[in-house]
Amino acid sequence: MRHIFEWSPEDMRSIAEAEKNLYVYGFVEVLDFLGEPHETRFCFMALVNMRDDAYFQYVINRATPRDYLMRT
Repeated sequence: MRHIFEWSPEDMRSIAEAEKNLYVYGFVEVLDFLGEPHETRFCFMALVNMRDDAYFQYVINRATPRDYLMRT
């Protein structure tokens, strides 16, 4: 699944200058080969990186609640 988001130049400037934070979060549910369900949750903070080819680096913020980073 792929999502494309559009941000205004003002949003990008605010994120680049650390006035706003951008978080990417979600979960993945799968069945293993025995048919057992598993869930992985994630939450990353995006940091702007204008030096390399990639515009964002994704890091786990220490303030992220543990419930957002579980897996079963």
